[in-house]
Amino acid sequence: GASLEGGVLTFTFSGIPYRTYRILASEDLKTWADFTTVTANALGEIVFQDTTDPRPPQRFFQAVWP
Repeated sequence: GASLEGGVLTFTFSGIPYRTYRILASEDLKTWADFTTVTANALGEIVFQDTTDPRPPQRFFQAVWP
């Protein structure tokens, strides 16, 4: 899921416990770039935030492993 609070976008998703994922970002769904890496907790829950300021008009994310 996603939420916006105080200008910060927070994303959550489920993965495999303790696995590290690369988060990629794109503004056009054609060109993807590394955004951050995140590691799932013991329950497989993953949370990451986009604090970019100013934020582009649109941005897409995908999680990949490895």
